[in-house]
Amino acid sequence: MANLSRRRFMGLLGLGVGGGAVLSACGATPTPQVIERVVEKEVTKIVEGTPQIVKETVVVKETVVVEQGAPQQRGEGVILRYSHWGDPDEAELWRQLAQEYTDANEGVTVVTMHIPQQYETKIQAMFAANDPPDVMFIQEEPLPKYADKGLYMDMDPLVERDAAELNLDDFFPLTQEYFKWDKEAQRFMQGTRYAMPAEGGPVLWFLNLDVWEAAGAKIPEDNGANWSIDDFFVAMDTIRVLRPDGSMERGGFPWPGGAGSLPILWTWSGGRVNNLTEDLSACALDTPESVEVHQIFWNWMHVDRICPLAGQDMVGISGIDQFVSGRIGGQRTGPWFFPQVRRATTDADGNRSVNWDVFHFPRHPNGVRLTRQSFDGWTMPTILPEFKREPAWGFIKYMLSHDGQSRITQLGRAMPTRPSVANSEAFVRPDTPEHEEVFVQSMEYANQEQITKVHAEMWQILNKYYDILYNPKTKDELTVPEALKRMAAGVNQLLETGELPPTY
Repeated sequence: MANLSRRRFMGLLGLGVGGGAVLSACGATPTPQVIERVVEKEVTKIVEGTPQIVKETVVVKETVVVEQGAPQQRGEGVILRYSHWGDPDEAELWRQLAQEYTDANEGVTVVTMHIPQQYETKIQAMFAANDPPDVMFIQEEPLPKYADKGLYMDMDPLVERDAAELNLDDFFPLTQEYFKWDKEAQRFMQGTRYAMPAEGGPVLWFLNLDVWEAAGAKIPEDNGANWSIDDFFVAMDTIRVLRPDGSMERGGFPWPGGAGSLPILWTWSGGRVNNLTEDLSACALDTPESVEVHQIFWNWMHVDRICPLAGQDMVGISGIDQFVSGRIGGQRTGPWFFPQVRRATTDADGNRSVNWDVFHFPRHPNGVRLTRQSFDGWTMPTILPEFKREPAWGFIKYMLSHDGQSRITQLGRAMPTRPSVANSEAFVRPDTPEHEEVFVQSMEYANQEQITKVHAEMWQILNKYYDILYNPKTKDELTVPEALKRMAAGVNQLLETGELPPTY
């Protein structure tokens, strides 16, 4: 991972209340305080009678020296806990940003809490203990559940107060609605704002161009700007190779089930099919249009044999290894794939071992082209003490600033929420052969997934039947229409009662 460039930090933080800066009291005495953070460490345990080294997540305590002061005086002696997930490189970036904010704001200490696994479960446990982090990195899907319970702070007053400083015009349009929830109407993307968008992006196609050239498949011009779904199918059919025994030597792309396949569902149906009805009151997956397109997906797996079969093809080979080794021609995913594929295909001298690039989603014959966008955000808990609110909000604003967004973007994990940064060299890098700008261009047709308070439970139902349909061992247990009918019945019961049916 490349070292991140730095700009002048102090000049970007407003040094008044709006900037989140704080002053310590004259003569304050440094006082040790014990804080907790969640880490993953190796421990020795007895497993089936044998001592083994295993990794587990534990809470460790450490002592931090902060300025002592009256807690009711905003920012004096304040410790802020910032929770996030991610790999070690991401954790180090968040630690650097937290340290810089600490250095620039006397009397404030930002401590990062790296939770690499089971993030939401552990955050729920902290809420249950009435001790959530002061600033939290969150995803949009769980937001309605937390906001409806009153756990997230209403951020509208702070955003309205600091609108000029935030430069709200410099955000991708839908991202300003992403973290809103209307309790009365029970609708996502409207009502009260409970978080600010941080980073994310749309789902597109990463193509292994060495595979395409070796197979003689036609590479889409202009990174797929005018690619059709017929072009897509012909190329994938050309790329896949079966051995004499019927096993797959090389496939087109991984199987189409799960939330990451919503762009396929939307595009291959020409925009006619979605998981739910428009008013979110019922499942829409048992319609004739949905049956038609899901039958196409089933054929990709079991008839056309374009996609690797679960538990049969490429067993034990990870998605990144399938892509890099040329076992598949393409992978649909977001900009968060960049760090993995760059590490796997670039040597110490910066030379590429695999020729790959990013491509648009193809178009349906009716002209529709859609993809799914997803963004993470930053929020604060409702119970955050008053004296912590300005420092916590100031930390969020720093990470949202042009400088903060550029720093986060250079890690390569995702696309920034600010178009000015997304169109800069921080994201569209001059030192790489791939065309990162395709992600920015695709925001014109990037749609938002339907999200409700029972989003996770809904996908538990959907995935049960997708797993049956696309697994070669169970594919004959249900027809496509019957699977979708049962899927819809389960989702409808969930929407009506708010509870997952017992059979799930």
